[in-house]
Amino acid sequence: MRQALVRWIKAAAPAFSLLMVLPGIGAAASFDCSKAGTRAEKMICADSKLSGLDERLSEVFQKVVKQSAGQEIKLQQKRWISEERDRCRDVACMSAAYKKRIAQLESVVATTEEVMRIIIDTPKSGWRNSYGEQVLYTQKVSYPPSSVETQEEQSKSAVIEGRVTMTSPDDTDPFKLIVNGIPMPLRVENGAFSRPYSFSAGSNNVEVRSPDGSSTARVQFYEAYAEKIKPKIRVILSWSTDHTDLDLHMVTPDGEHCFYGNRVLKNGGALDVDVTTGYGPEIFATPTGLEGTYLIFVNYYGGAAKGESEGDLTVATVSVILNENTADEKVQTFTVPVRDPGELYLVDQFVYP
Repeated sequence: MRQALVRWIKAAAPAFSLLMVLPGIGAAASFDCSKAGTRAEKMICADSKLSGLDERLSEVFQKVVKQSAGQEIKLQQKRWISEERDRCRDVACMSAAYKKRIAQLESVVATTEEVMRIIIDTPKSGWRNSYGEQVLYTQKVSYPPSSVETQEEQSKSAVIEGRVTMTSPDDTDPFKLIVNGIPMPLRVENGAFSRPYSFSAGSNNVEVRSPDGSSTARVQFYEAYAEKIKPKIRVILSWSTDHTDLDLHMVTPDGEHCFYGNRVLKNGGALDVDVTTGYGPEIFATPTGLEGTYLIFVNYYGGAAKGESEGDLTVATVSVILNENTADEKVQTFTVPVRDPGELYLVDQFVYP
């Protein structure tokens, strides 16, 4: 009798091997059926339809994890397994639970894919030390009209760069860039943005917002290079209209005049770019901080916003930051309405220190 049983098992072995590799028999997508321990797991492994649903749920779940922060959705999934799936006593109940959960997660995927996403590629959050890296403050400017350009040799430690999903060529409104609490316009072209920016040592924050404020991306990092040159004075000009050209003019205590025609001063002050296409920003900075009186002017060089005529109002915003990233930091912001091309406006005069 025993020998006959042994012969039967040997003869049936190939059939058992075939069953183990058939879809839904002995395997499920999200776990190893050979290690199935719970009643629910054994039920899934024993039913090909449940195994297929488990595989589909695993695929959708991984998509959601990639599109979200991850931790919260993982906790929700654990609760679903213990409170819904594992409470089912039959295949019909478990099949319904799986289908409902798949529909929920597919809805999350669809919603996330339709929402604009802003990705800041650089700077990265965390700690860094930019010692030895090449930081170019003044940038190449192309004429005729040019927006902000970033030179290829510029160190990534002095660039704000990233991407935006779900943009359209018809979307011309600028995004908002906020650096250490100071807002300025940011032009996004072909779903990407890039702007040089010389960060100070210490803690820095960068935020990018969509024009309607519905999408936001933020990073915070600490620049550990303590000897990094800090701008003692930084002046930022931006304005409210496209296709217009405003220019920042700075007169320093020693009488030097910094503007688009003289962007680098002998005393260390410099203007980073000359934006001629609208919005700005143009940024003047100096690490020397000469003692005395500084004059800030804005010149409406020319151009008219699309759909508008010469003489229509453009609003200039000028932010002045003194002793940035120190205990003595001071910030003032001025709003100046400008209308007539060719006019020169005195925005502020201040004494440093």
